[in-house]
Amino acid sequence: MNKILIIFFTILLLNGCSYEPILSNKNYDFKINKININGDKKINEIVNNRLKKRDKGNNSFDINIETTKFKNIISSDLKGNPKILELQILLSYVVLKDSEIILKNSLKKQINYTNIDDKFELEKYEENIIKNLALSLSNEILVSISTIRYDN
Repeated sequence: MNKILIIFFTILLLNGCSYEPILSNKNYDFKINKININGDKKINEIVNNRLKKRDKGNNSFDINIETTKFKNIISSDLKGNPKILELQILLSYVVLKDSEIILKNSLKKQINYTNIDDKFELEKYEENIIKNLALSLSNEILVSISTIRYDN
């Protein structure tokens, strides 16, 4: 009988937590009218697609974004072949409302990874890293815009 009660209360407790991801169902009270992006094409495409999905709300903003991608060699083996690589993405953005600057910020994401001998696999791995970093940067942009206090 005790085991049944413990299982029942455990299930009841876990169902009551109501876990949900932070950005998946969040209803932002703003929309983005115009997005101007300069820089790396792959990163720009990912960020642009993520920001375009937020098109419902009472307040509208324009965003100017500048992206830059760097790939550096951190260490090499004795033959001079790259061993550890670093991928770094810099993103600067300006949020405008009625042609007035409301927010200006720069973000930086980087990751170190080991080199893979198979260049095809390395390219796919780097594309995956770029996608994840770009999504993370676009989420940070959305969160920063949602924290803006503005007057109607």
